[in-house]
This record gives sequence, structure tokens and C-alpha cells, in this order.
Amino acid sequence: MAVDWDRSWRDRGIRVAETVKIGGIVSVRPGSTLANRLSALFSQSDASGAVMAFMVRIAGAGLGYLLHILLARLLGASEFGLWATSWTLLLVVGHAASFGFSESVVRFYTAYAARSEWARAKAFLVFGSIFSIAFGCALAAFAWAALLFMGAELPDGMTAPLMFAALALPFFAFQDCLEGIARAFGRPVLALAPVYVLRPCLIAVLLTGIAMSAQGADADADAGAAMAATFVAIVIATLLQALLVWRAAPGPVRKAKPDHLPAEWIKGSAPLAAVFLVDQLAAYADILALAIFASAADTGAYFAAARIIALAGLAPYAVSVIAGRGYALHHARNDAAELYALVRRTTRCTFWASCALLVLLVLAGPVLLAMFGRDFQSAAPCLILLGLGLVARAAGGHAEELLIALGHQRENVRIAVVSAVAAVLLTFLAAAAFGPAGAAAAMMCAWSIRSLLFVRSARRLTGIYTGLGRDTFSGVSSH
Repeated sequence: MAVDWDRSWRDRGIRVAETVKIGGIVSVRPGSTLANRLSALFSQSDASGAVMAFMVRIAGAGLGYLLHILLARLLGASEFGLWATSWTLLLVVGHAASFGFSESVVRFYTAYAARSEWARAKAFLVFGSIFSIAFGCALAAFAWAALLFMGAELPDGMTAPLMFAALALPFFAFQDCLEGIARAFGRPVLALAPVYVLRPCLIAVLLTGIAMSAQGADADADAGAAMAATFVAIVIATLLQALLVWRAAPGPVRKAKPDHLPAEWIKGSAPLAAVFLVDQLAAYADILALAIFASAADTGAYFAAARIIALAGLAPYAVSVIAGRGYALHHARNDAAELYALVRRTTRCTFWASCALLVLLVLAGPVLLAMFGRDFQSAAPCLILLGLGLVARAAGGHAEELLIALGHQRENVRIAVVSAVAAVLLTFLAAAAFGPAGAAAAMMCAWSIRSLLFVRSARRLTGIYTGLGRDTFSGVSSH
């Protein structure tokens, strides 16, 4: 599964907001209330904000890993597999449920704020939030109707977690929109912390309480209880983030009388919803395929292996944060030599770091999987295959960031669509024929295809080769 390293378009937007304050006015009111203190913490919008945001991403990855270990230990492989399937479906549908407003807010709000059109700015924020919630409610109603109609056809124990996942859709969509608004305000920490830090902590606390109560009643926690805890955590984190985002809004926005242009905003946001859906399908095609063609226990074990690979993907992600900004700066200065040199350095760094992590994973894989439970060690071959996929991605360098920095975003969209189709076809065919190992091998191939397409497109459009070359091993230029 591509998980965290196969970053969505949102992560690329965060990297922009981490380095540039966009249309926000930072103001911390005096006082000692908890809300004011939190507002002060989340008001970083300069270079320190970028560092804090990256620390939040690292902390979030670690918390997510620990949360999944806790879930696996409390639920067991089969119930954990059911929860993982429900969570994956919530991620895929939930990100699309915001209808693209989580991304278009950066474009529209920035333009309105730059022209001091605060009435339009406030109207967009209000309309986008309400539309996201309404669309999420519509999807939740449709999902509940579908579950009630075909509940008997679902695997045992699958209905309850899916129903809670459907209930969470409006809140998930709203939090997606709030994350985009916080980025538009130039508050990357406020965008990230409620999602990647607060939410997993709440899930862990709530699920632990449920598990202790269940043990007292001589019962075991199941996937339905785990998804119920997830639903409550999403609701709490969303409401808290909504309060903090409102407090972070510039004064002119809060005071303005909304002036709506709904048709224009829907037209500008809808294509982004489609891109999100494609991106999420590519990222989670393997889990969705295994949910259909494999047992819940096998799906749970595979999900554990994918989470370990997500941790390993932090190294390439760290390099990409630096790479994207550096490419843009050298391009703006028309410094072709320095741009090429930075491309080669980032490719070498990413490739060797990924190789080192792969060796570490091969050695520590059995121990890491054993932390989830005895039944999870069957995913060791999947861990190695996904690790090889990580290296295949790293061998292509950071062509995606280069294309964005040099103004070729449309090429990224085209490749994302092609890669998603390849990932879905390969994983579904391989999972049906060979189970979890087949899904992992298919994802490795899909990542390799994606990497090759980006490298070729980057060389064709920019004249720069971002992939593995002689200089990766010897330092001799391969330009």
C-alpha cells in the first residue's frame, strides 16, 4: 500500500504553505485561556512553522504506527483486518467527500485576501464548509442505504464498522476542508496537528476504555467498537479544529458580510475532487483488493506491513520537502547548473537512504511485525516486496517536485491518472490470483511504472534526468 509516502495533492500544498504565509493575518489575543494558548502554538507561519509542521508529520507517523499496534493487539488479526478495511474506505471516500474545497480554498481565498475582498473570502469559507458537510451527509446516507440493502452479503462483522465509517463521512469531509482553510491562513501546524496527532491519541484513549469495559463484561473489543471509537475521535478533533480555525481567521473575514459565488466555486472545486479520488484509489488499491479477495486476517497482516513501510517513507518525504522548494528557487533565479546539481544530490540522498532503510527492514521486519501479534508475521514477504517498491520509487528521484516547480502540473495529473489505473488493475488481478504477496508485488510494479513515467516526462519537459545514474554510485555526472 502506498500509504503516507504516496503523498496526495494535499501534502504538496502543505509544503507550499509551510514556507509561505498565504493571505493570513497572525494575531494572538492576550489572555490565559486554553484556546488562546493553542492559538499561539498554532500561529507559526514562517520558517519555524515549516519546521514545526514537519515535526508534526514525524510525530503523527510514529503515533499512527503505535495506534495500529494497539489496535492489532486489542482486536486480533481478523478484527483488525475488518477495521483496516473500513478505515481505508473512509479515507478513500472521505477525502473526495470534501468535493475539492479542501484544495480550492488555497486558490480562491488567497486571491480574495490579496485583493482585500473579505466578503467573498468569508463567503467561500462558509460555503465550502457547508457544501463539504452536505456532500458528506449525502454520501453517508447513500452508504447506509447500501449497507442495509446488502448487509447479508457482507462478511461477518463487517456491517457495524462500515456503518460507523459512513457516519464519520460528514465530519471527515469537514475536517478535510478545515485543513485546507488552515493552510490558506498560513497555519500548517493547525492544519496537521488535529489530524495526525490529536485524532490518533483520541482513538487510542477511547478504544482502550472500550476494551477495558469489554473485558470487565467478559467480552472482547471488536472492529465495530474500534470504528465507533474512531468516529467519536474524528468528531471531537473536527470540532476543536473548527474552533481554532475560526479564531485564526483574520479580523476582516470574521466581520465581513458574505458575498456568494457558488457556481464559480463548485466549478473550480469539482475537478480536484476527481483528482483526489484517483489519488486515493492508487494509494489504497491493494487494501481494497485484499478486502475482496483475501481473508480479514490476511488483510490485517498486510496492513501492518504497509504501516511499517509508511514509517520508512519518512526519509524520502523529508528530502522532498527540501527538494521542491530548492528546485523552485533555482528555477526562479535561472540557475540551471545549480538546479541540475540539486536534482542529482536529492536523487542520491533519497536512493541511498531508501536502500539503507530496506536493509534495516529486512533485518528487523520479523520483530516489527511481531509487535502487532503472532498472526502478523505471515506478512514478512509483503514487507520485503513493498520495501523494494520504496527503492524503485526512490530510484526515480523527485521528478514530481521538479515538474511542479517548473510549471508542469498538468503532466503530474496525467501521470497520476495513468498510475492509478495501473495500480488498480494490477493489484486486483494479482490479489485474486496470489493473495497478499501478489498485491505487494503488484504495488511494487505500479510504483516502478509511476517512477518511470515521471522520470521520462521530467526529462522530456525540463531536459533534466532525475533518475538513477552513474553519479549515484561514483559521483560522475550522468547529465
